Amino acid sequence: MFADPLTVITLSNSVYNEVGIPLITELYQSAGAEVTLLAIPAPRQAFILAQESADAIIVSPLGLNQRNPSYLRLPTVISSVRLMLFTGRNDLSWPLHDDLTMGVLRGIVPSDARDKLPAGLTLVEVNDLSQMMRMADRQRVDVVLMPYTQGLATIRDLQLQRVRPLGPALSDVPMYHYIHKRHQNLVAPLSATLEQWSESGYLQERHRQWWEPLEARVNQR
Repeated sequence: MFADPLTVITLSNSVYNEVGIPLITELYQSAGAEVTLLAIPAPRQAFILAQESADAIIVSPLGLNQRNPSYLRLPTVISSVRLMLFTGRNDLSWPLHDDLTMGVLRGIVPSDARDKLPAGLTLVEVNDLSQMMRMADRQRVDVVLMPYTQGLATIRDLQLQRVRPLGPALSDVPMYHYIHKRHQNLVAPLSATLEQWSESGYLQERHRQWWEPLEARVNQR
């Protein structure tokens, strides 16, 4: 047992915290360690990782350890981020046509998602996901691009009535857990537990129990 809890950082206002925090807490407890989860905004996260003051990061895509080589990636995929379109217009269907407006989070339009969209879309950059979904609900933009579960949770939390998912997933980004190399002794037991959870279906079931009620609530409106 570790004398002090390890600090695991996560993004503030991320809906994934609803399932990710209890899951990561359970993961570390299986290795005899306790954790303290610290929710921080994205710009602050980059600073904390550069300073190496966090013991771990709850989930992040491939490449974090290239920018921050002191953090080790556990090999098992914990979750994935599906980017999808949402719209408040009843008359839109997939595939989209040109001459539409699309709300996006400022500076974030993955190339694999962009390649599946009409070249004539006009991008409207916003700073906040909730603001973006309100814009879709009020039809100030035709569609918005955001993570599927984050979109469902935003519809739930803001009690939006018009917005719905539209079309297939445009991108599916695998997410991994990262831990600082000063805790390298935890890599093997944490990796073994995650692998066992994945092979047994436990990891997938925990996520399904989380997102299915979100999906059902939106579909029942």
